[in-house]
Amino acid sequence: MTNIDNHSIPPLTQPGELIAAIPGVLGFYPQDSVVLIGFMLDDDHPHSLLLGPVMRADLDNTDTVSDALHFPPATACDVFLAVLVSDDTTSRQYKRAVSTLKNMVDAFGHPFIDACWSVPEIATGAAFYVEFGPDDDDLIGGIVDNVAMSPAMKPLLDHGALPALSRAEAFAYFQAECVYDPDTQALARLAYSRADELIARDDAGAPGADRAVDQSARIIVNAPQYSLVTVDNAPKVNDVLPEEDDLLTVLTCLARSRLRDCLVPTAVAHPRRSAPVFLAIAREFDGVIRSNALCLWAIVATAHSLSSWATAALIIVQEELPGHALADALFKALMLGDFDGMLKVVQKGAHEQRRRLVPSDGKAA
Repeated sequence: MTNIDNHSIPPLTQPGELIAAIPGVLGFYPQDSVVLIGFMLDDDHPHSLLLGPVMRADLDNTDTVSDALHFPPATACDVFLAVLVSDDTTSRQYKRAVSTLKNMVDAFGHPFIDACWSVPEIATGAAFYVEFGPDDDDLIGGIVDNVAMSPAMKPLLDHGALPALSRAEAFAYFQAECVYDPDTQALARLAYSRADELIARDDAGAPGADRAVDQSARIIVNAPQYSLVTVDNAPKVNDVLPEEDDLLTVLTCLARSRLRDCLVPTAVAHPRRSAPVFLAIAREFDGVIRSNALCLWAIVATAHSLSSWATAALIIVQEELPGHALADALFKALMLGDFDGMLKVVQKGAHEQRRRLVPSDGKAA
């Protein structure tokens, strides 16, 4: 959870700052969208609110966010604010969205949405307007604060990134490339075969899997460094793993979950080396290897406050490989806002999995 009001000023009095934070929170600039922002009372600071879930939907799908309000983490919120982003406030879908938001009520008939503003685009200095809210002088229109200076933007800037210009652009960052290349497919088949052999050896009490994991970790640690998010010039596989033997070693560990999980500590400890490796592999390979690479990328991104980008990666996994256990678990944790808890669980599980591999030296790891 992130406190955006310095423990003092409720967000109703600073909508310009709140709206400016949305691109940094989502990881992209929403267009023709409804954005719902939940807040919870801060028990330690009675006059402030803690930022909770931020939900976005296309303007013509406003009903979908209504459904989301009835499930965690939304049910833990005490206040909901809405922002409509559209440059056409006369359209039928816009008017319907305003009406839908205004008429959302809880089980007791109380309005779900405490206040709603509209803005043609989220840009520094753009004018925003009040759509509805409490009869309170504090509820005002105004201009959007400096988007680039928003605290929500800092994690992106720290890792060499800016919000994508649209949701589609954010998802395109993980777009697969060359997945039907014969050489790529042959290398993937070999990785799956080797991974199965290592798992079979481990099941039989023979060493081998541990060495593959350790070798893969060393390869990642020695990979070149890049920013976590490099939208304009993302590295290719040949940039990060130019030696085919090194690539095959890492692919083998990404081919099966038992080996994949063991790479989590190394990935988190070396984000500027591991994230580019996983992204490059995810963009060039398909299937389980791609999905596992995206999951590890998402874990690294979450560890460095890039949860919006992590969410995009996990949504892609869920769409391409429904039922992927790790992606589903990570996505659920992110939706609950339990970033720290998720990281602790996956790292603990990774260490335990590594200790369970049959050691080559005959001693427990």
